[in-house]
Amino acid sequence: MVFRLVLILCVFLAPLAGCTRGESTIFSLLVHPQKSHIIYVSTRDSVYKTKDRGETWKRMDQGLEGAHTLSLAINPLFHSTIYAGTFATAVYKSQDGAQHWIPANIGLKGHVSVVNAVAIHPLEPETVLIGTTIGPYRSTDSGGEWFEIVHGMESVYTVDLIFDPVDSKTLYAGTTGGVYKTTDLGNHWGIFNEGLIEEGTDTAMALGVNTIAIDPLETDRIYIGTTQGFYVRDGDRGSWTRKNQGLDTKFISRLVIDPSQTNILYAGTDRGIYKSADRGETWQPMSEGLTNLVVRCLSLDPGNPRTIYAGTQGGLFRSTDGARSWQPITGIRHTPA
Repeated sequence: MVFRLVLILCVFLAPLAGCTRGESTIFSLLVHPQKSHIIYVSTRDSVYKTKDRGETWKRMDQGLEGAHTLSLAINPLFHSTIYAGTFATAVYKSQDGAQHWIPANIGLKGHVSVVNAVAIHPLEPETVLIGTTIGPYRSTDSGGEWFEIVHGMESVYTVDLIFDPVDSKTLYAGTTGGVYKTTDLGNHWGIFNEGLIEEGTDTAMALGVNTIAIDPLETDRIYIGTTQGFYVRDGDRGSWTRKNQGLDTKFISRLVIDPSQTNILYAGTDRGIYKSADRGETWQPMSEGLTNLVVRCLSLDPGNPRTIYAGTQGGLFRSTDGARSWQPITGIRHTPA
C-alpha cells in the first residue's frame, strides 16, 4: 500500500516541483501515426492538439470536464478515434480527433477512477484494455462496456500495457509487482519476474515497472524501465538482467525504440534523457537544451525517428538530431477554452 500511495502522490505533487515557469507538465504525448504534424498532449487541465508540429496549439477539452489525463491512445486503423485515461474520472473517448469527448465507463466499478494505460488491439481495434489501480479491464466493443480481467493479477497497480507485435493475444503489463504476461487477451495472467524480484519478496512493495518496450524485429527481446533501473530479457526461458551502465538514476519513466535502427533506445528518467546505441548495454546522457529533467513521456516521429518529443514537468521539448540537442515547444498552458 505504501508503494501505491507514493505513486498516487507523485501524480499530484510532482508537477509542483521543478517546473519551468509558465509551461505545463506534460503527462502523455501522442504523435499521429501517419500525419506526424498532428500531435496530442495532455496536461493537468486539458488535452491539447497541434496540426503544425507545435507552432500553435488548441485546447481540446469539450466533454472532458477538466479531467486530468494520464494516458492517450489512438485507434490504429481509425485515427480519429482516441481514448484518454484519467485520474479520478476513468476513461473518455473521442471519435472526431479530440474535438469532443464522452465518458466511456460502463462496467467499471465505482472505485475504478485512475487509468494509467490504454492499449488498443492492433488488428481488432474494438478490443481495448486499460490499466487501473486495481488491475486491468477489457472492452470488446470499443469502450462501450468494460469487464474486469484480473485473474492471476490480483492486488497490483497496473501502470503500463503493451501488445506483442507478432501475437496479438499476448500482452505484457508493467505493475507495482513487476511484469505480468497473458497469452489469451487478459483472461489469465502469469507473473513474469524471474531475475527481477527475489522469491518471497512482497511484490506489491518490491519494484515498480513503469514502461515496457519490445524489439519490433526480435520480439522475444523485451525491455523494461523500473523504479530500480533498466532491465532486458530474451525469451520466455530467460530471465531479467539489469543494465544500468551509464545511467545516473534508477527511475525510468519511459522507453522507446527506434524502429529503423532497433539497436537504438531512448530512456526518459527523472534526470533527463538517456540514449543507448547498443541495445541497452550502455547509456549516454542526452539532455542538452532540456530546462526540466523530469521526463514523463517520449515519442518518436513515425516518419523520421531522429525527431523525438519529450514531455517533462516543465513543458514539451523536441529533438531533430537523435536527442543530441533539445528545443522547447511553447504555448501549452492553462488557457480559457
